[in-house]
Amino acid sequence: MTECYIVVEGAREAVLIRQLLRPDFDESSQHFKIVVGGGYSSSESLTRSLLIERRKPVILIVDADSTDSETRQQFLESSIGHYVDRRLWKVFVVTPTLESLLFSDKVLLETLVGQSVSEITLIQGQYEPLPTLKRLLPDAENLEIFTERLENTDLTILHSHHFVQELRHCLTGFLAPNDVSLAVS
Repeated sequence: MTECYIVVEGAREAVLIRQLLRPDFDESSQHFKIVVGGGYSSSESLTRSLLIERRKPVILIVDADSTDSETRQQFLESSIGHYVDRRLWKVFVVTPTLESLLFSDKVLLETLVGQSVSEITLIQGQYEPLPTLKRLLPDAENLEIFTERLENTDLTILHSHHFVQELRHCLTGFLAPNDVSLAVS
């Protein structure tokens, strides 16, 4: 039985989140499900629907798509908070995109792309992750290849990243038995 949902914008983000949560969290053995929303607006709508219809906690993870995540964060919190008790959901806006995490560690990135990476490319990837990743790993457009590459790369170093720590803490809290009322406002 699904006790918690994680909503992400796209399939690539779902693969990355799944890998970031391993080995401690696994969809097949625990009571959570990662769901692809299909873009920013659709993910927001899906989050509200899951909260209202399923009455289960939801974690929404979206890209800022810029270096300013505060505006998007405030909008989403206001939009979702209008309908459902805040204890039942958490919004993460990753700046600029979730894939930018892959550029947090040079060794990790070099393992993922199978080649040496310059410091300039590493920094560029933190601000323009998708174009930089496409340049370094042209076959990453293929979801199966991207998934295989991630599965063969040790992402443990990213467990110390603030976002990943918060996500893991939030998921732990939502999966733990508690007395949070699931009543919809």
